[in-house]
Amino acid sequence: MGIFSKPTIKEVDTGTLTITDLDSVEGIDPSLKNAMISFSVPTTDTSGNRVNNWRGKVRVIILTGSHSGAGYSEGSVKANLKAFVAEVEAWVNDGIQSRRKFTDILDNEYNVFCTNFSWSWVSGLPKINYTLELVEGGDIINNWITDLT
Repeated sequence: MGIFSKPTIKEVDTGTLTITDLDSVEGIDPSLKNAMISFSVPTTDTSGNRVNNWRGKVRVIILTGSHSGAGYSEGSVKANLKAFVAEVEAWVNDGIQSRRKFTDILDNEYNVFCTNFSWSWVSGLPKINYTLELVEGGDIINNWITDLT
């Protein structure tokens, strides 16, 4: 990767790699969104709208990449690809998903949860393409009614 660091996903507390190898990360698309609500004012154009910013901000990071099965000791390419998919799905499909630390190519670190994981087979090639959608956050509120009381 030259001057850039290789993106990683690790345990927040221990720093242990949790996704053994993201292999070839081809795109990192971070966006920071202000969750403002715009209220239109009757008889005015949009410049007269009132904007409310009580919902805060959200950072979403979309990773796109491909995986050739490298980085695993399972043996065959098929077994290695299966191990990669199983690792990511174990995190996403966990009953109460644990927060992970994502480090990007500029060494920025984000505590994230995964909201979406998809993969597709590349026809004729021994690899898969994948997309991970990560959202930055501190905690998951599992039962928001009891957690807020």
